[in-house]
Amino acid sequence: MFSFTQSMKANPDEEKKVRNQAEQYLEKNFDDWTEKYDVLFDNMGNSGYFEYAAKVKREKYGTQFLVFFNDETGEMEDPFISDKWKDDAEMEIRPYLENEQGNVLISKDMGDIVKSDEWERVQEKIGDSIQLSVVFDEAIGKKLNIDPNKPASYKDYKVAPTVRITLSRKKQDTDDDRFNKMIVALKNDGVLKHGHMIVRMVCLWKMRTGANHFKGLRFFQIKYTTKIFINFFLSSDSIKFFQSLGSSPFSRCVHLLLFVKST
Repeated sequence: MFSFTQSMKANPDEEKKVRNQAEQYLEKNFDDWTEKYDVLFDNMGNSGYFEYAAKVKREKYGTQFLVFFNDETGEMEDPFISDKWKDDAEMEIRPYLENEQGNVLISKDMGDIVKSDEWERVQEKIGDSIQLSVVFDEAIGKKLNIDPNKPASYKDYKVAPTVRITLSRKKQDTDDDRFNKMIVALKNDGVLKHGHMIVRMVCLWKMRTGANHFKGLRFFQIKYTTKIFINFFLSSDSIKFFQSLGSSPFSRCVHLLLFVKST
């Protein structure tokens, strides 16, 4: 147990090391001011290719990103282009989503909210707001050989990010038309020509169950997630709807798969 606990704690020497590596890397690759404000210790191995990463903010764009030594490539790397494009795309898509669905929180908003250690406080701030997140390939800048000092726009490249939308409600009859209308507008206005959209509808039920060692009843909140998958392209005209209804009480949240394919 002691060994496991120690392995979950950050090593101060490793933190200092990645800060120094990041400083040298940033001075070499970025022309303008960047702020190193923290270190991420990936003690659960979620990234798969680094354990420590410097948290950096590029003041010129307000973009936050990581700088780390990639164990797989043996090089210092950063996903600045991916994260900048993420911020840009979310700001562009936000008004379209708000026009169809209501108040929207983007990744920057959520980042500020989840800093709180109190889960109830986090939930209170999120409320019924829709959560929007856009994900580009982390290595997109390297793959497209984009100069981080001339980041250009994601609109200048044929890229297909994943757009994730989370709504805290069950599916409504008008959702199909509203999301399709939004996609058409995004394409026609040149905001996003290609992409994959995943809409999660999270419904909550309270269920109760008895327990011999408890007096009375225990209450649980059960989360059931509905997803809508949308692939959209330049000339998409044909739309196919597939619905699968479960026999459980959760079937009030319809599981809808929406495919928009190019013809």
